Amino acid sequence: MSLTKASFSMINGAVANVLDYGAVGDGVTDDTAAFNLAIATGKKVFVPKTAIGYVVNNIDVVTNMVIEGEKSGISDGTRLIVSTDNAGAFTVTTQAFQIEIINFIITAATGVTGARAYKQLDKSYYTAYARFTGIETSSKLAVSYDLLPIFTVWRDCRDGYIDAALAQGHQAINVTPANFSQGNQSNINKIVDSSFWGANGSDCAGTNGYAAMVDIAYGDTWTIDNTDFEAANIPAFKARGIINIHFRNARFEGIAASSVVIADITPSNPIGTSMYFTNCTSFMGSTLTSGVFGYIGTASAIELQDCIFAQIPSGVTLTNSITSIKNAFNINTIGAGSGGFLTGVNAINYGGGVALIKNFAGTVADNAVSAANGVTQSSGGFTSSFNTVVSSATAIGTFNTIGALAWISGYNIVGGNQGIWLVAAFSGYQSGVDTNPAPNVIYSNDLTGTSPVFTVASGQLKMATTTGSLGVIVSLLV
Repeated sequence: MSLTKASFSMINGAVANVLDYGAVGDGVTDDTAAFNLAIATGKKVFVPKTAIGYVVNNIDVVTNMVIEGEKSGISDGTRLIVSTDNAGAFTVTTQAFQIEIINFIITAATGVTGARAYKQLDKSYYTAYARFTGIETSSKLAVSYDLLPIFTVWRDCRDGYIDAALAQGHQAINVTPANFSQGNQSNINKIVDSSFWGANGSDCAGTNGYAAMVDIAYGDTWTIDNTDFEAANIPAFKARGIINIHFRNARFEGIAASSVVIADITPSNPIGTSMYFTNCTSFMGSTLTSGVFGYIGTASAIELQDCIFAQIPSGVTLTNSITSIKNAFNINTIGAGSGGFLTGVNAINYGGGVALIKNFAGTVADNAVSAANGVTQSSGGFTSSFNTVVSSATAIGTFNTIGALAWISGYNIVGGNQGIWLVAAFSGYQSGVDTNPAPNVIYSNDLTGTSPVFTVASGQLKMATTTGSLGVIVSLLV
């Protein structure tokens, strides 16, 4: 009687284990052919962890491919080692749909140049509905992900942390189409719960510098959630021709570049780029040289909510060229450059709520929010203004002949405390005469120590401080 050795892959419905198709995982033998044989079965491919890892060069990426390492890729995953110049660990020739790559550490052998973790050869095609999960990519790679994605998600990935001390060029994600007029631009891509670290602007030959840690020029909407960008000498993120970019709970630190995030509306976006930042923190440090947010081409809009800008160097501004900030709410600025941080911002639209900008250095006027005394947006019967209130009565809003209800946020420039007031003001207009009754302070939470006084005169709500001065933002519903 003869016995046949059973392999895990012989079990009906089991995954395809690369060891059953000839893979060795000794860090020397090229295991690419074994990986391709396992993928060709059409089953989910399983890659056990070995002590050293698998040498691979251009594993075939095919539609509906699912390949998974034994453990999470973050620090302890199954290791893949690219050993040939300009090769990818995974490579797609034209396009692939519905792929999943899970739980790997991907690096390059010492001395290898131009390597990629994922490489798309023809960028007139697409990688669609891809999922990269639990992937750790090394700074030994020239570019970790070099592709043209559609509805693709990076989740729980980390880039650049291992081998970060190497003095060579590295970029995390590069999304550049074959031409900027090709179709399928209307799609969404997402980066979630991930980290990017240590990108270097020069490529491995020291030329053709990379534009940003993440450089995208395809897909009209990108969302970045709970993601960290650190320690790079190029911007964290550059968007070229993208319509909407939304950062939520993002963190930026140690970006030694002209700007942290750059929006370039050229060459294919006539609409302009809108950037949204919610619950984001930026620790800038002394190496930032221009606006935190940089624009190339005609400037577009940016929305900020609950954001902190810390360690602002002197001379650094919020933006280099922006023309409108939309719905700036609860912005905290800290550092030597706080006083001039809003220089160049020409218009602030506070929408339908109360806006509060904290921690001014110097006077409100130093921040150059506008050349005039305040910023006014009056569509829909809503007026918002930004003023300095001194010891004499200063007009903080104009209402119609009946009256107004005003939300007022104040910041003590010297003491640093804040206050908020809800004030009802009436003109008392009768027979062409304003009787100017005293306004009614409906609600007050005043910690400023300035003892403000409100009055009405000729259809204007005025505010004065008994002592000191306030930076004030007013939302006046007429």
